[in-house]
Amino acid sequence: MRKIVFRFGRQRVGALLAAWLLVPVCAAAAPGATPAALGSRAAIAQALHRIAADDLPSAISGLQAYLASHPDEVRASRLLGDLEFRAGHLRKAESLYQAILAQSPDDSATHARLGALYAVENRVDAAITQYDASLPQSDAIGDLVALHERKGDLPAFAAGLRFHSHLHPHNVIALVQLGELDAALHHKRAAVLLFHRAVSLAPTYLPALNDLGTAEMDQHHYSRARSALTQCLALAPHAYACLDNLGALELQRGQLGSAQSTLTLAWSLRPDFPQALINLGYLADVRGRWHRAVSWYRRGLQMSPYEREGYIDLGLEYEQHARYKRAQAVLLKGLTLAPHDGRLHIVLGQTYADQGLTALARLQFQAALDSRDAGVRGYAKEHLAAIGGL
Repeated sequence: MRKIVFRFGRQRVGALLAAWLLVPVCAAAAPGATPAALGSRAAIAQALHRIAADDLPSAISGLQAYLASHPDEVRASRLLGDLEFRAGHLRKAESLYQAILAQSPDDSATHARLGALYAVENRVDAAITQYDASLPQSDAIGDLVALHERKGDLPAFAAGLRFHSHLHPHNVIALVQLGELDAALHHKRAAVLLFHRAVSLAPTYLPALNDLGTAEMDQHHYSRARSALTQCLALAPHAYACLDNLGALELQRGQLGSAQSTLTLAWSLRPDFPQALINLGYLADVRGRWHRAVSWYRRGLQMSPYEREGYIDLGLEYEQHARYKRAQAVLLKGLTLAPHDGRLHIVLGQTYADQGLTALARLQFQAALDSRDAGVRGYAKEHLAAIGGL
């Protein structure tokens, strides 16, 4: 099977500049330290260390013990919610997220997580409400597009964003959101133009620079993408999203040494974020170290079970090495999060086809035909033709 080049993960940068930085995973608390004696950073670092050791139950129990005496620690509570979600304890995750919002109603990161949880449960209106509440700090427009498409009112949602931007032509946030709408709808050139306009109005607005860099990358305009991302990093050298996407750009250009350095720096700054971990997995795959790639992907998903690219890449890794049952489990989990993601359907279809399960493969490839991405639809048609499905 040909390697499918998927879009690398993106992370909203606007809210990150004032965020305190976690210590690297390797700097875990001393094994004998009791959770109640730990500060929030150290408690989280200890949980991350346990996750890196593939010990999710201990990471959960350690955070639970810490939060028993520090119930108002938002970052620790949010991470515990993520881990409970990863373990399949959805009600526990929901309760943790709701408790955070009860004390911090404007916590956009938690609103976005709760939106994702509700989307998994097909509670569409509740998910939309949460994603709406996460804006503009979060990067939720693409998720809202998927939800409104599921609800059947996507044209009205898109028209509302366009009308708002028309009424406020110099509002940079409105322009960025409109660009993200066009990117989600695969109107790539239109998205680039909107991000350029946003940057021209606000040259120091990091979300616009990051979005411009990724949009130019999608168009294979690599020098322009690098220019936007390096402009972002000149303003904020530790901006995680721009570092991660610069590393992704270097990966696409085959600059593996530079990618290693850039992604490792991003990971060291925010070890609790998944995107750099997943890109480091891709780097390991390119270097032929597939077991190492699997380890990175799994760690990324343990950091955030909401990162669909992690499911795609991990499922593809297992599929390419004939670990079909593992691939199926990963991809089906991803489809609970993003049931209309054509990329997941393609890889799952290939997993079935490689096992001779032609009828199941055909259903997955047919589902991918509904994708808005022309490239995904092309893959689906090729695979259907190969198994006699067209």
